[in-house]
Amino acid sequence: MKSKRLGGWIVVLCVMVVGSLLIWVENPLVHVNTEIGQWQWSAVLLIACLVLLFLDGLGGLVYKVLGAMESVARFRVKLGMAGPGPTRSTPDPEFAGSPAARLAPHLRQHYGLFWRHKVRLLLVVGEPEQINAIAPDLVAKRWLHGQDTVLIWAGSAQVGPDETTLGLCKQLSRRRALDGVVWALDKAQSRDAAAMGKGVRHLQNLARTLHWQLPLYLWQVCASQWSQGTRPTQPVGCSLSARGTADELERHLTQLLEPLRQMGLAQVAHRLGDDFLLRLSQDLKDEGIARWRQVLVPLLGEFSRGLPLRGLWFSLPLPPGKSDPDDNAYKANQDNFWPLDPAWQGVLADKRPHLGRLGWPAPRIAYAAVMGLVLLWGTGLLLSFASNRAHIVQVQDALAGLDQAGQGD
Repeated sequence: MKSKRLGGWIVVLCVMVVGSLLIWVENPLVHVNTEIGQWQWSAVLLIACLVLLFLDGLGGLVYKVLGAMESVARFRVKLGMAGPGPTRSTPDPEFAGSPAARLAPHLRQHYGLFWRHKVRLLLVVGEPEQINAIAPDLVAKRWLHGQDTVLIWAGSAQVGPDETTLGLCKQLSRRRALDGVVWALDKAQSRDAAAMGKGVRHLQNLARTLHWQLPLYLWQVCASQWSQGTRPTQPVGCSLSARGTADELERHLTQLLEPLRQMGLAQVAHRLGDDFLLRLSQDLKDEGIARWRQVLVPLLGEFSRGLPLRGLWFSLPLPPGKSDPDDNAYKANQDNFWPLDPAWQGVLADKRPHLGRLGWPAPRIAYAAVMGLVLLWGTGLLLSFASNRAHIVQVQDALAGLDQAGQGD
């Protein structure tokens, strides 16, 4: 409500400023020739602004009164003092249970009115097995929230999101871009160049539909023949610049080999079965780096078209996180709570890049048209002022010449 009142004051202030300029500055739209007329129209403008403020305040008061009456009516119904009155239409049960109906109100309640600037939104695409490997229960729950981050299930990269998820993405990205998309895939899927290209094109279509760039994070889910659930997890991979190249990717992966080998040896020395880092280092050295380069080189041009590649990460399937019952975030969101795994720190540590608009959506066209009209109007005012000023100077010069001629006679 405070933001609405502030918006009303801003509108009234703009009306007063524009009206004053039209009254007191010579322009081709309004012609007030006398000073008395200017003061009269200024008084009318002031009264109109006061009336607008009064109506704005009255509207807020009526809104509060109606809200209070509705609350009283509900209280009377609960006490059995009155029958239930007319109620609002019941929403579609399918929509009411969808993520679009629950996520935005949850974030607004948790973070306040400006929640969109306080939380990071990440889409997660891939096959269900790989998605659940990096974000347990995401496929079933559709979205998870924790550590100021929301993970949103977006289906397979080969077919694109369904209508419900697409509607949710549009709702969440009206004024601000989504913070990225994480594509979970295994080693066999990363070898399929045709499937990779198809997935990239689907994600590009999604970016064009949302009219925003979508930073892409590739995440390879590795396999192990035995459980390594007790192994301490950490982010494994590399971040790329906004204009990442194949040489940059190869250089970063090559620089990972020795640190991975050293950490892997330390973990194997502590527990023989915890050999993920050691095996990953050897796999990248043998064929992993060459494989990723071969797959991504043909797509690097595609990535520049609304889908910048921001990183490549690796992990084993992550175990379900443990929730702390005393955690406030868990209490507020038990069903969709996401306990952050350290393996996600690499993606979350990537600074939010400046994401540009794609295409010209209707609001942007309308905004550009209005700004163009304002620019033309301002240019017309300046030209009119300059022209009138020149005429006034000419008339003053002519009058001065006539005065001098009269004095000479």
